[in-house]
Amino acid sequence: MVPQAILFDLDETLIDRTQSIVCYAERLQRDFVDRLVPTTASIIAATIMATDERGYRPREELFGDLVQHLPWQTPPEILHLHRHWETWFPASSVAREGLRETLPSLHAQGIRLGIVTNGAVQRQQPKIEHLGLRPYQVFRRQPPYQGLALHGLNGLYIASLARWIRVDARGNTGAIDAQFSLTKEQLAFPVDPQQGEWLYETIYTAPISAVVEILQRFTSLRALWPYLPEPFAEGAVCHTAEAFPHT
Repeated sequence: MVPQAILFDLDETLIDRTQSIVCYAERLQRDFVDRLVPTTASIIAATIMATDERGYRPREELFGDLVQHLPWQTPPEILHLHRHWETWFPASSVAREGLRETLPSLHAQGIRLGIVTNGAVQRQQPKIEHLGLRPYQVFRRQPPYQGLALHGLNGLYIASLARWIRVDARGNTGAIDAQFSLTKEQLAFPVDPQQGEWLYETIYTAPISAVVEILQRFTSLRALWPYLPEPFAEGAVCHTAEAFPHT
Protein backbone atom coordinates (compact mmCIF):
# COMPACT_ATOMS: atom_id res chain seq x y z
CA MET A 1 0.00 0.00 0.00
CA VAL A 2 1.45 3.35 -1.07
CA PRO A 3 1.12 6.06 1.61
CA GLN A 4 -0.76 9.23 0.75
CA ALA A 5 1.54 11.49 2.75
CA ILE A 6 4.81 11.34 4.72
CA LEU A 7 6.05 13.75 7.40
CA PHE A 8 9.79 14.09 7.99
CA ASP A 9 11.42 15.61 11.06
CA LEU A 10 13.84 18.36 10.04
CA ASP A 11 16.73 18.04 12.49
CA GLU A 12 18.55 14.69 12.71
CA THR A 13 16.32 13.20 9.99
CA LEU A 14 16.61 15.44 6.94
CA ILE A 15 19.62 17.28 8.37
CA ASP A 16 22.81 15.58 9.51
CA ARG A 17 23.60 17.62 12.62
CA THR A 18 27.01 16.09 13.18
CA GLN A 19 28.23 16.98 9.69
CA SER A 20 26.56 20.39 9.95
CA ILE A 21 28.62 21.13 13.08
CA VAL A 22 31.77 19.98 11.27
CA CYS A 23 30.97 22.38 8.44
CA TYR A 24 30.22 25.23 10.86
CA ALA A 25 33.46 24.60 12.74
CA GLU A 26 35.40 25.33 9.54
CA ARG A 27 33.57 28.65 9.21
CA LEU A 28 34.20 29.56 12.85
CA GLN A 29 37.91 28.76 12.47
CA ARG A 30 38.18 31.09 9.46
CA ASP A 31 36.22 33.95 11.02
CA PHE A 32 37.95 33.82 14.43
CA VAL A 33 41.45 32.90 13.28
CA ASP A 34 42.92 36.00 14.97
CA ARG A 35 41.29 35.07 18.29
CA LEU A 36 42.08 31.35 18.33
CA VAL A 37 45.35 29.65 19.15
CA PRO A 38 46.58 27.40 16.31
CA THR A 39 44.04 24.59 16.15
CA THR A 40 42.02 22.47 13.73
CA ALA A 41 38.39 22.53 12.68
CA SER A 42 38.00 18.98 13.96
CA ILE A 43 38.96 20.06 17.48
CA ILE A 44 36.48 22.92 17.29
CA ALA A 45 33.74 20.57 16.03
CA ALA A 46 34.44 18.03 18.78
CA THR A 47 34.20 20.76 21.43
CA ILE A 48 30.88 21.99 20.06
CA MET A 49 29.42 18.47 19.89
CA ALA A 50 30.54 17.72 23.45
CA THR A 51 28.45 20.60 24.82
CA ASP A 52 25.65 20.98 22.25
CA GLU A 53 23.50 18.05 23.47
CA ARG A 54 22.12 17.60 19.94
CA GLY A 55 20.67 21.11 19.93
CA TYR A 56 18.78 20.77 23.22
CA ARG A 57 21.29 22.67 25.34
CA PRO A 58 19.99 26.16 26.25
CA ARG A 59 21.74 28.60 23.94
CA GLU A 60 23.10 30.81 26.74
CA GLU A 61 24.74 27.79 28.40
CA LEU A 62 26.09 26.50 25.08
CA PHE A 63 27.83 29.72 24.10
CA GLY A 64 29.06 30.32 27.64
CA ASP A 65 30.74 26.90 27.56
CA LEU A 66 32.19 27.52 24.09
CA VAL A 67 33.72 30.80 25.24
CA GLN A 68 35.36 28.87 28.09
CA HIS A 69 36.39 25.65 26.34
CA LEU A 70 37.33 26.48 22.75
CA PRO A 71 41.09 27.15 22.37
CA TRP A 72 40.96 30.94 22.43
CA GLN A 73 43.85 33.28 22.89
CA THR A 74 41.39 36.19 22.99
CA PRO A 75 37.88 34.95 23.84
CA PRO A 76 34.98 36.80 22.18
CA GLU A 77 31.91 38.06 23.99
CA ILE A 78 29.17 35.45 24.38
CA LEU A 79 26.79 37.65 22.36
CA HIS A 80 29.33 37.89 19.51
CA LEU A 81 29.63 34.09 19.32
CA HIS A 82 25.85 33.70 19.58
CA ARG A 83 25.29 36.05 16.63
CA HIS A 84 27.90 34.22 14.57
CA TRP A 85 26.11 30.90 15.19
CA GLU A 86 22.70 32.32 14.33
CA THR A 87 24.11 33.77 11.10
CA TRP A 88 26.23 30.89 9.86
CA PHE A 89 25.01 27.64 11.40
CA PRO A 90 21.84 27.44 9.24
CA ALA A 91 24.00 28.01 6.15
CA SER A 92 26.23 25.14 7.31
CA SER A 93 23.36 22.63 7.33
CA VAL A 94 24.28 19.35 5.62
CA ALA A 95 21.57 17.14 4.14
CA ARG A 96 21.34 13.48 5.05
CA GLU A 97 22.82 11.16 2.46
CA GLY A 98 20.22 10.41 -0.21
CA LEU A 99 17.91 13.29 0.74
CA ARG A 100 18.04 15.05 -2.61
CA GLU A 101 17.15 11.84 -4.45
CA THR A 102 14.57 10.50 -2.01
CA LEU A 103 12.22 13.48 -1.67
CA PRO A 104 11.78 14.15 -5.42
CA SER A 105 11.27 10.42 -6.01
CA LEU A 106 8.50 10.25 -3.41
CA HIS A 107 6.94 13.44 -4.75
CA ALA A 108 6.95 12.02 -8.28
CA GLN A 109 4.87 9.09 -7.00
CA GLY A 110 2.14 11.49 -5.92
CA ILE A 111 2.95 11.26 -2.22
CA ARG A 112 2.40 14.48 -0.29
CA LEU A 113 5.46 15.46 1.73
CA GLY A 114 5.77 17.65 4.79
CA ILE A 115 8.46 18.73 7.24
CA VAL A 116 7.91 18.85 11.00
CA THR A 117 9.98 20.94 13.40
CA ASN A 118 9.64 22.21 16.96
CA GLY A 119 12.35 24.83 16.47
CA ALA A 120 11.79 28.56 16.30
CA VAL A 121 10.83 29.81 12.82
CA GLN A 122 13.72 32.29 12.61
CA ARG A 123 16.18 29.44 13.25
CA GLN A 124 14.63 26.72 11.10
CA GLN A 125 13.53 28.67 8.02
CA PRO A 126 17.11 29.51 6.93
CA LYS A 127 18.00 25.79 7.12
CA ILE A 128 14.98 24.92 4.96
CA GLU A 129 15.95 27.58 2.41
CA HIS A 130 19.59 26.48 2.39
CA LEU A 131 18.70 22.83 1.67
CA GLY A 132 16.13 23.71 -1.00
CA LEU A 133 13.22 22.28 1.02
CA ARG A 134 10.93 25.27 0.60
CA PRO A 135 8.56 23.50 -1.87
CA TYR A 136 7.51 21.12 0.90
CA GLN A 137 4.94 22.17 3.48
CA VAL A 138 6.40 22.85 6.91
CA PHE A 139 4.56 22.17 10.15
CA ARG A 140 5.80 23.63 13.41
CA ARG A 141 5.23 21.26 16.29
CA GLN A 142 4.40 23.12 19.50
CA PRO A 143 4.46 20.85 22.55
CA PRO A 144 1.07 21.19 24.28
CA TYR A 145 2.49 20.45 27.70
CA GLN A 146 5.68 21.29 29.54
CA GLY A 147 6.98 18.76 32.02
CA LEU A 148 8.31 15.26 32.42
CA ALA A 149 7.12 12.29 30.38
CA LEU A 150 7.63 8.59 30.95
CA HIS A 151 9.87 7.01 28.31
CA GLY A 152 9.99 3.24 28.10
CA LEU A 153 13.32 1.51 27.60
CA ASN A 154 13.51 -2.08 26.38
CA GLY A 155 14.45 -4.89 28.73
CA LEU A 156 16.34 -7.85 27.26
CA TYR A 157 17.14 -11.11 29.02
CA ILE A 158 20.49 -12.50 27.85
CA ALA A 159 20.28 -16.22 28.59
CA SER A 160 23.99 -16.85 28.03
CA LEU A 161 24.78 -14.26 30.71
CA ALA A 162 21.76 -15.08 32.89
CA ARG A 163 20.93 -11.42 33.38
CA TRP A 164 18.75 -8.57 32.18
CA ILE A 165 19.98 -5.44 30.41
CA ARG A 166 18.28 -2.23 29.31
CA VAL A 167 18.52 -0.82 25.78
CA ASP A 168 17.26 2.45 24.31
CA ALA A 169 15.26 2.26 21.09
CA ARG A 170 15.56 5.98 20.31
CA GLY A 171 18.26 5.29 17.77
CA ASN A 172 22.00 5.24 17.23
CA THR A 173 22.42 7.73 14.40
CA GLY A 174 24.29 10.97 13.95
CA ALA A 175 25.13 12.39 17.36
CA ILE A 176 22.93 9.85 19.20
CA ASP A 177 25.12 7.20 20.80
CA ALA A 178 22.61 4.52 21.89
CA GLN A 179 24.41 1.51 20.48
CA PHE A 180 23.82 -1.97 21.86
CA SER A 181 26.28 -2.97 24.55
CA LEU A 182 26.54 -5.84 27.01
CA THR A 183 28.99 -4.02 29.25
CA LYS A 184 27.84 -0.38 29.28
CA GLU A 185 24.34 1.08 29.25
CA GLN A 186 24.01 3.48 26.32
CA LEU A 187 21.02 5.83 26.58
CA ALA A 188 20.18 8.21 23.75
CA PHE A 189 19.95 11.14 26.16
CA PRO A 190 21.67 11.53 29.54
CA VAL A 191 19.46 11.64 32.63
CA ASP A 192 19.41 15.17 34.09
CA PRO A 193 18.60 15.10 37.84
CA GLN A 194 18.55 18.93 37.91
CA GLN A 195 15.48 18.77 35.65
CA GLY A 196 13.83 16.22 37.91
CA GLU A 197 14.65 13.26 35.64
CA TRP A 198 15.41 9.80 37.00
CA LEU A 199 15.61 6.15 35.96
CA TYR A 200 13.51 3.33 37.31
CA GLU A 201 16.05 0.66 38.20
CA THR A 202 13.52 -2.19 37.89
CA ILE A 203 12.91 -4.07 34.63
CA TYR A 204 9.30 -5.20 34.18
CA THR A 205 8.51 -8.22 32.02
CA ALA A 206 4.99 -6.93 31.25
CA PRO A 207 3.72 -3.39 30.57
CA ILE A 208 2.62 -1.24 33.50
CA SER A 209 -1.19 -1.11 33.52
CA ALA A 210 -1.33 2.68 34.10
CA VAL A 211 0.72 3.26 30.95
CA VAL A 212 -1.32 0.84 28.80
CA GLU A 213 -4.60 2.37 29.99
CA ILE A 214 -3.54 5.89 29.02
CA LEU A 215 -2.37 4.79 25.57
CA GLN A 216 -5.65 2.98 24.91
CA ARG A 217 -7.83 5.89 26.05
CA PHE A 218 -6.51 8.58 23.71
CA THR A 219 -5.97 8.85 19.97
CA SER A 220 -3.88 12.04 19.82
CA LEU A 221 -0.82 13.38 21.63
CA ARG A 222 -2.51 16.69 22.43
CA ALA A 223 -5.39 14.93 24.17
CA LEU A 224 -3.05 12.62 26.06
CA TRP A 225 -0.59 15.20 27.44
CA PRO A 226 -2.71 16.44 30.40
CA TYR A 227 -3.21 12.83 31.55
CA LEU A 228 0.36 11.55 31.58
CA PRO A 229 0.77 8.77 34.16
CA GLU A 230 1.93 9.91 37.58
CA PRO A 231 5.28 8.58 38.80
CA PHE A 232 4.77 5.24 40.52
CA ALA A 233 6.72 3.56 43.29
CA GLU A 234 8.85 0.68 42.06
CA GLY A 235 7.12 -2.54 43.04
CA ALA A 236 3.75 -0.82 43.50
CA VAL A 237 2.49 -1.89 40.07
CA CYS A 238 -0.05 -4.33 38.72
CA HIS A 239 0.46 -7.98 39.58
CA THR A 240 0.92 -8.89 35.90
CA ALA A 241 4.18 -6.96 35.69
CA GLU A 242 6.83 -9.29 37.02
CA ALA A 243 9.81 -7.27 38.18
CA PHE A 244 13.53 -7.89 38.09
CA PRO A 245 16.22 -5.64 39.56
CA HIS A 246 18.46 -4.05 36.96
CA THR A 247 22.06 -5.18 37.45
